[in-house]
Amino acid sequence: MEFSFEGSTDTQTVNLSDLGKMWFADSQLQYKLLSTGDTKTLPLTGKMVIKFKDIPSAIQSAESAEDLSLGYTVYDMQGRRVLSADSKEALRSLPRGIYIVKSKQRTVKITI
Repeated sequence: MEFSFEGSTDTQTVNLSDLGKMWFADSQLQYKLLSTGDTKTLPLTGKMVIKFKDIPSAIQSAESAEDLSLGYTVYDMQGRRVLSADSKEALRSLPRGIYIVKSKQRTVKITI
């Protein structure tokens, strides 16, 4: 897992497992690397973006809807329950988007 800092003048990529501490001081983002003990800085001179890559989640992407005939509940990405049903055909009533589907066997992420 890694994340990158993109500032207006610099881009730095850090392995998440190497990040010891991160703080803001003197108009800079500062962070300490566990592997070397070095403190790195990134000037905060404008818009800054922090991007995370390959962050695992306990929610798997669904390859198929085969387990859905036993009953399931569907939640939108804001965590609101939008559907409870016993058949996969009920999914056709949902608008396009990304949903979390929870059944008795597992929880999966689906894209419609």
